[in-house]
Amino acid sequence: MQFDMYHHYTVDEHSIRAIGLLARIEKGELQADHPLATAIVNQLVSRRVLYMSVLLHDIAKGRGGDHSVLGADVATKLCPRFGFTAAETETVAWLVRRHLLMSATAFKRDLSDYKTIMDFVEAVQSPERLRLLLALTVVDIRAVGPGVWNGWKRQLLGDLYEAAEEVLRLGHKQSGRREKIDAKHEALAVSLDWDAARFATYLRRFPESYWIAEPDDILLRNAHLISDAGDKPLAISAEVYPARGATLVTVHTADHPGLFYRLAGAIHLAGASIIDARIHTTRDGMALDNFLVQDPFGRPFDEPARLKRLAQGIEDGLANRAHIDERLAARPLARTRADAFAIEANVLIDGEELSARREALRAAVRAGVRSLGGSRSSTRARP
Repeated sequence: MQFDMYHHYTVDEHSIRAIGLLARIEKGELQADHPLATAIVNQLVSRRVLYMSVLLHDIAKGRGGDHSVLGADVATKLCPRFGFTAAETETVAWLVRRHLLMSATAFKRDLSDYKTIMDFVEAVQSPERLRLLLALTVVDIRAVGPGVWNGWKRQLLGDLYEAAEEVLRLGHKQSGRREKIDAKHEALAVSLDWDAARFATYLRRFPESYWIAEPDDILLRNAHLISDAGDKPLAISAEVYPARGATLVTVHTADHPGLFYRLAGAIHLAGASIIDARIHTTRDGMALDNFLVQDPFGRPFDEPARLKRLAQGIEDGLANRAHIDERLAARPLARTRADAFAIEANVLIDGEELSARREALRAAVRAGVRSLGGSRSSTRARP
């Protein structure tokens, strides 16, 4: 038994449930929950490779060491005894070895960063492996326990799959950064129906990273929020976001040191857990932050009273009426089982990415751009 906050089953029961879920997906019984996996599972060259990888992906848990590496060794020895070819055996072993790759990339990396996609593609190498890995990832997550799978995870895995599939199919990304930004501008212009001057002024307020990071529907919601706010120093929106199975919280206010800390603290004190955070700063010094939040049981805040309390808590936190420091120190963890784990904070900084951003900043300054939005950038927080 793996004792943690998420796993509900022993390893053997988890594996058997995963096999059952895969069979149901193959029969089309879970198309509403897993449309992409249902569509691709019948495109596989070898379905028995997928079934064997699902059966063996956690086979080495409890042996000590990295269960992915040890499990790949088991697959290499076991598959030939089941009549698998050398190529099939190698694929099963690779899937077992890398069965956490897709979820780790989708949930912990910035999918709007081109390097994230290229690093993932470099590891996957082929469309067949991509299809196999997606199906394995879906059933592995869902078989962990009830309530673990949600729309947020489905969307992120789908976004990663589509971006990687485009590179693997064409050898490069057909839709470049500039083309994506232009397409989002055009879609937003149609939805807003503003006059040309007003719309052009709005576009100039945001850096390119904003347009790359946010999907079309959130871009439209943000535009309405900012427009309705007018000259108000603070605008807060909290509404159910069914596409991700969460609640979308958007805050538009003047940027200042400690803002993100106060926002995150206020959201936590309202009983919410942040599963995704995208923070932006406009060229005129305003912060625009989009959070996806859920309650401690992985469900969206969907009651009007709770949504109102969430928004009010954020407003009080920013106005320092909530005494965030004292309340955070006094508030226990939402899920007490977390007390069983000693987790030290660990911050990793990508030196190459930092250098690239620094050079881009210098180039922009030399070009005469005076305001680039400070040091804030898009980021994602995992649950």
